[in-house]
Amino acid sequence: RYYRAGEEGPGEDPVTPWNVPVLAYQNGLISARYVRSYLENGAEVLGQSLSELERRALDYFDEVAKREDMMLEFLIEPGQAVFQNNYVVLHARSAFEDDIEAGYRRHLLRLWLDVPNGRPAPKEMHLHEGPGIMHQADKRPSGEGTAYKAHLGS
Repeated sequence: RYYRAGEEGPGEDPVTPWNVPVLAYQNGLISARYVRSYLENGAEVLGQSLSELERRALDYFDEVAKREDMMLEFLIEPGQAVFQNNYVVLHARSAFEDDIEAGYRRHLLRLWLDVPNGRPAPKEMHLHEGPGIMHQADKRPSGEGTAYKAHLGS
């Protein structure tokens, strides 16, 4: 089960009602969906915990994913755009601190593209029943922070 990080649509639960595979094979292609904290938070919101075997598998996945020979590190310069397929590339950002006094403030925009005839992935890998969620005027995606704490009653 996967925590939706405050990005559930109207009427959707904060955690997927189905198991979301980390890896899947379809039409000769392997696809991945992995944010460890979303797996752990999903279990916690549901009052569950991951088994020892599940934790060990995730530990090993993390270990392999963080090896230097598996990583590509780069700096995004002002004005650059990066496009990637989230089923192909595991991605993360390093820490960044705004330096408002010097005029440095991070400004990243996220765009989800749904491409016709895109990479095939089993429906269980999707976090929503439809193609995604439409804009909700009274709601803003909040990531793990406040949305996660709200579901735990913090």
